[in-house]
Amino acid sequence: MVMLEHLLSSFADLFTVLCVFFICLGSGNILLKMLKLEFSNIKEECLFSVGLGLGFIPLIILPLGLAHVLYPLLIFSIFLFLFFCVVKRSGVLCRELVEALRKDWQISDRGILSSLFVAASILIVYLVYLKSLTPPIDNDPLIYHLELPKRFLLNHSIEFLPYTANSVFPFFMEMFYTLGLALRGPECAQLFHWGFGVITAFGIYTLVKNELKLFPSLLATALFLSIPGIFHQMPTANNDVAMTCFLFLIFYAVWRGIESKNMGWYLLAGCFVGYGFGIKLIMAIGVLSIAMAYGLISLKANKLRFLKSFCVVFIIALLVSCVWYIRAYIYTGNPFFPYFSSWFGLESSSYDLAKHGMGKGWVAFVLLPWNMIMHPNQFGGMGNQLGPIFLLIIPCFLVFFRKMTPLVRFALLVFFSYWGLWFFGPQNLRFFFPVLPVLCLLMVYTYQEIEEIVPIFFINILRILLLIYIGVCVLFAAYFLKSDWKVALGVESSVEYLNQNERSYEMAQWINQELPEDAKILSQEVKLFYVDRNTDRLKIYLSKKQNREKGLIQQIKLEGYTHILLLSNILSKTDEEASSLQSQILNSSVFNEVKQITFNPSENPKNKTQYRLYEIL
Repeated sequence: MVMLEHLLSSFADLFTVLCVFFICLGSGNILLKMLKLEFSNIKEECLFSVGLGLGFIPLIILPLGLAHVLYPLLIFSIFLFLFFCVVKRSGVLCRELVEALRKDWQISDRGILSSLFVAASILIVYLVYLKSLTPPIDNDPLIYHLELPKRFLLNHSIEFLPYTANSVFPFFMEMFYTLGLALRGPECAQLFHWGFGVITAFGIYTLVKNELKLFPSLLATALFLSIPGIFHQMPTANNDVAMTCFLFLIFYAVWRGIESKNMGWYLLAGCFVGYGFGIKLIMAIGVLSIAMAYGLISLKANKLRFLKSFCVVFIIALLVSCVWYIRAYIYTGNPFFPYFSSWFGLESSSYDLAKHGMGKGWVAFVLLPWNMIMHPNQFGGMGNQLGPIFLLIIPCFLVFFRKMTPLVRFALLVFFSYWGLWFFGPQNLRFFFPVLPVLCLLMVYTYQEIEEIVPIFFINILRILLLIYIGVCVLFAAYFLKSDWKVALGVESSVEYLNQNERSYEMAQWINQELPEDAKILSQEVKLFYVDRNTDRLKIYLSKKQNREKGLIQQIKLEGYTHILLLSNILSKTDEEASSLQSQILNSSVFNEVKQITFNPSENPKNKTQYRLYEIL
């Protein structure tokens, strides 16, 4: 019975997300018709329709939050109304899309290898879907991607939270997570990011199928989905795969603009640029790389057209994304908070460009492909791995591209521009994800070139090696699920899973059950998603207070805090303010310890986390 309930709940989460994308498909298509664009086929029309329609979600959620009417029932009513408004148009598009995919599959030259690549892609998507059904435990989702949307819903408004570091970030993706939390819960919210990965894979298939045959398009799709960093990120409530999706849509739209000379494609690209900047400022690397490539291709041929299209993209992108940066400027005085604060006369720590990577000299640049693949920990962590095939394929670009088609030339310029900007910028592999669809496109073109000049015997060996590689990646995706399959399938309850895997959960549940709803907690723990009480981060609170050594405890009481939550193993040796406060708490009669919880499921002293919750008397 428990498994059946979990199965029904999982289906409801998936159905909810599909309905939202269904709404995006129909609403986006209505706008596309106004642009009077000519599409290569129904697949391309559906891709750009849903991509454009994705911008409707923040357009609905953000005004509700700013108007302080962010109620789940109101959100549900609005989306139910929109569903019935577009159901006919979206239904027709879906039927035509299914028919087009069926015709693609009915061609005679698909072969057994094509079937295996399709099976591998579907299996990875399914495994990642199962991972999405596990309760969130990753740092960023519990710190702000899900935590802040939950706070917005509890307060029924999207507001500035001064003692959290992220509440004025661009929140395009967080509006999807707010929607998911309002309609269903955290698992539903995570599925939106999974959906962006599926849309990206479909876009790669569509573009490559337009240019080449069925087999290369299926290969490119499988290569993208089999990237460990991609299927590791897809099931989490992060934003890197969504950023990847929009950069690919920008690339695709600009290419169609170059190909068709229709200015409407640049208007569409401007919308996607705006969506991307609504996700993360680092989107500038991708946008600049596409602008550089486009300039190199078209500037000599038609300077006026280049300037006109550039202005169209810039103006539309500015209009679409400016709301996030205006909001940040109103609350902090810096539209790009927390970056470039010195430009606006503010004090803030700047991003350390040497934080990730293995140097920025010419030797480091030459060794970059090897280092990116073999030393992922130096570039942001093992969870962001690209896979060894990319190390092998990049030198082939220079060897096998004998016939440089316009699309290949554009893709090469984008890729190497992005690579250079990324090298001299923040060398985090997560920020390299957006250019991976372009790299997959170049890989299948390389494969096509190799096919034309290499004997069939070696081609068959290459195909077997590609199949083995993708098969290993499928096994890796399954291994990624090894500790989570029980809770994903309902064999293990979410409570049991979280008690074993999330350090903050037990204390959060105690707080939710024992403390009054009006409790206000100053917390040294930053993973606060599972705490359903008003919370602020202790470290940020202390950093913003003046004269901290005089009357700090009195200040805390005057500002209405009722409790303080401390940790024993997270405390930094350099965090002098928190150390001082902890000493004052231990030696003061104003504080009464009400609960102590230790999290150490592995019985390893190094992983031991001890929580102490104090009541302010």
